[in-house]
Amino acid sequence: GSDLVYPGFPEPGGFYEVGFDWQPSSVRFFIVNQGRELTLWTLGDATLIPQVPLQFMLNLWHPTEHWIPTRSPADYPASDAVLRADWAEYWLP
Repeated sequence: GSDLVYPGFPEPGGFYEVGFDWQPSSVRFFIVNQGRELTLWTLGDATLIPQVPLQFMLNLWHPTEHWIPTRSPADYPASDAVLRADWAEYWLP
């Protein structure tokens, strides 16, 4: 929706807070922009929600389509990409 369209996003070299909230029956993915937590999407099919402990890890993944500001085909990057993480944390239920 229009809540997820921000001029200049993503800012080259900028850091963004992103995360997910796991629940047994859903997973909500979000981003924090300008101090405001915005839901990107919620996976609500409980058959697709992991129910066993997982390792905590960070990775860089390239989808086949752009998600922001609108969905459109995305070519694989022509050169290497780098993931820079300033911090990471998790909470146990």
